[in-house]
Amino acid sequence: MSTQEFSNQSPTRVRSTEGNATDSRARKLPAWLREHLGTATSTGRLGVLFLLLALVVLGSAFLDYLTARRELTRQSKEHALALVAVIQQSGSNALMAMAAMENLVQERLFTVARFIGHRVSELPRPEARRTLGTIAARESLDVVVVWKEQKPWIIWPDHVPPQWLHPDSALATCFADPACVLSDGVLGPEGPWYRVALSAPGGLVVAIGYDARRLLALRREIGVGNLIRSLAQMGDIEYIALQDTVGILAATPNVRSLSRIVADSLLLHSLRTGDSVWRQAWFAGEKVFEAVQPFNLGGGERGLLRVGVSRHALELAQRRLLVRVALSSLLLLFAGSVLFAFVWASQQAAETRRAYHRVQSLSSGILERMADGVLAVDRQGTVQWMNAAAAQILGQTEGEIQGLDVRSVAPVLAEILDRAVKQGKPIPETEQTCTVAGKERVLAVSASVLLDENGEVETAFAVFRDLTERRRLEKRLAQERRLSAMGELASGVAHEIRNPLNAIAVIAQRFAREFEPRESADEYHRLAKTVVSETRRINDIIQQFLKFARPPKLNLREADLATIVREVVDLFSSTAKEKGVILELEAPQTLSGRVDPEQLKQALGNLVQNAIQACSPGDRVTVRLRREGQDIVIQVQDTGPGIPENVRPKIFDLYFTTRPDGTGIGLSLVHRIISAHSGTIELSTEEGKGTEFVVRIPANSEVSDHA
Repeated sequence: MSTQEFSNQSPTRVRSTEGNATDSRARKLPAWLREHLGTATSTGRLGVLFLLLALVVLGSAFLDYLTARRELTRQSKEHALALVAVIQQSGSNALMAMAAMENLVQERLFTVARFIGHRVSELPRPEARRTLGTIAARESLDVVVVWKEQKPWIIWPDHVPPQWLHPDSALATCFADPACVLSDGVLGPEGPWYRVALSAPGGLVVAIGYDARRLLALRREIGVGNLIRSLAQMGDIEYIALQDTVGILAATPNVRSLSRIVADSLLLHSLRTGDSVWRQAWFAGEKVFEAVQPFNLGGGERGLLRVGVSRHALELAQRRLLVRVALSSLLLLFAGSVLFAFVWASQQAAETRRAYHRVQSLSSGILERMADGVLAVDRQGTVQWMNAAAAQILGQTEGEIQGLDVRSVAPVLAEILDRAVKQGKPIPETEQTCTVAGKERVLAVSASVLLDENGEVETAFAVFRDLTERRRLEKRLAQERRLSAMGELASGVAHEIRNPLNAIAVIAQRFAREFEPRESADEYHRLAKTVVSETRRINDIIQQFLKFARPPKLNLREADLATIVREVVDLFSSTAKEKGVILELEAPQTLSGRVDPEQLKQALGNLVQNAIQACSPGDRVTVRLRREGQDIVIQVQDTGPGIPENVRPKIFDLYFTTRPDGTGIGLSLVHRIISAHSGTIELSTEEGKGTEFVVRIPANSEVSDHA
């Protein structure tokens, strides 16, 4: 699909230029005629004038003839390539389904073979033969041979192909191997067969044959065959066929036979090299344009997709142009015939353009409705066309970037398009992280090229889609799962530690109160007091763990977030001043929202405290509050040293901290509180330039499932 649309861009401009040239001649020739007719005072000069007119008209007609023929030939080629792209996409899915069906047939044959082996192994030969016939008829089998002592013991039907009564080297291995399981293909008198064989109890070997033509007929009836028959309704399509080295897999109803791949050097070359080819061929006694494209059949096998396009349009145009030449020659006898000839030529050019536009409409409509972005450039990297999805992803319109260098408008696409142009072949899809319209995006990008008649790159196009939101949600979900698991671990560990810790504290208090040594009493009391205070400190840390594992339920209510933010900034202003850090606030006078004020204040306090601790004297911490649409945005930005790249993925993990005196709970708790508000928190940092946390919560929050 994409190939058809992109290839039409450059030719469209060529036709437009040629059309303008024709219109220009139509405007200029009347003045030229008047000038020369005014000076034609003799029969000789008039004859020369008419001879020149004849040459001009005939030359113009001949050029138009060549141009129309060349453009119609290109149009037919590109139309066939577009159909190939459509059939490839749908056909691959159908053939994958067929491959799965063939696997099911093979599994069924193995199951039946095992069943036959168990049923007949202990029966006398006459009864075993009747049993075999019943099973084979019920299961619709084609050939069954049960071998005993390396000889056919019982067979079904009574007459089987001779090669089934003589074991080949593959089957011979099953006579010596009691665990033998064989699946292969054999060539029958009328075509290929599937064969399965396995060892059975009693020293038997069961071999079942299944005529592959039964599956081949089914392959012609489903999947890509239906698509081919539908496309065959288009008037200019003579035939479509999907073919492998065995035969025709799917085709339009009018295809009875086509040249075999192994007997056609051009087809064999395309199959071996994977190159598409284009040629003129004969079909049903008529000459057609044929496009041949390698087609992946699955399982490492490859076939060819052959599309025949009618030459009727080209032949009709040729006949019309030849008639025009004849008429122009006759009408030269009359002075007024010159104008008529050019008007008629213009009409012919308009008809040709309309024919081109009809062909373009199919691929244009498909591309405009694609969810993926598509952008086409010429070999110099100049943007020629893009669809609506591409404009939306890039945050621009077609009119803004058409004609510009792709390197200046989409560098992430420029690199892969440049490689495609240099290599002259498609570039597989890769994920690229880039900045688009001022925002970081994750794009899945692939590229392909269209070659001209000389085998040089004429157009390169990129197909891309935006994976940013998907990757962000995947990252957030993974982080939520990780924090949830850490919270459960924290809860279990805290409960296990707190009970013995309380016992230690009680014992230390009793020792301090009820026992006193005769010597070093002061030191004894001081150590006992230290034990009690340290157990209390550990208990406080455990309480923080439990608070993270089971945060209190949100108490949502309408509150002034501007007041909440100011209180947090006021709370840490003295801390910032003592450290020599400038703490600033940018917020409106009031900004209401439905939040839990206490928990939100705790989360913001952790962010501001961390920012101050990360800064050095002279650095700046800025807290901003604003509303964006239905969201409330809070930014905590500092000009500190930034967060190292290897640390960034872990900052919200429980117990992870880079400070010697840190507990590793603060940012984990912040993340949990923001998530409980159905909000998000994002990190933006650069080493040596500072760090920014951006909190977004809905103005009318509802309690999240993570609360």
